[in-house]
Amino acid sequence: ALSYMIAWFLGYKKSSMHDGETYESFVHRLGHARRHLEKMPDNSRIVIVSHSIFINFYTEHMVHPEKLNLWRAIILFFKILKMRNSSLTHVRYTKPEGKQLKQNKTGWRLVHRI
Repeated sequence: ALSYMIAWFLGYKKSSMHDGETYESFVHRLGHARRHLEKMPDNSRIVIVSHSIFINFYTEHMVHPEKLNLWRAIILFFKILKMRNSSLTHVRYTKPEGKQLKQNKTGWRLVHRI
């Protein structure tokens, strides 16, 4: 599974990959989801149910929207493999203002994982 994820991340196509979503498309979809959530009212409480890969990539890309380098991706893949079934990941968004905007902060932070 790890070699499959690394090949997917690097953009290599294998016969077993068929025409699935590319990493670039996935990052685009993550960005769309992040921007959609950022438009919600400040007092919103939203629950997203998804699988380990999406949750881990989302939490990584919410803070660092650009494409991951290979080293960060490998660390993330190991986190994905260690994530328990039925876990909880709590994130919070605060619209960045002032210094945060100048420092290119996204406003997202990981509160905790259970």
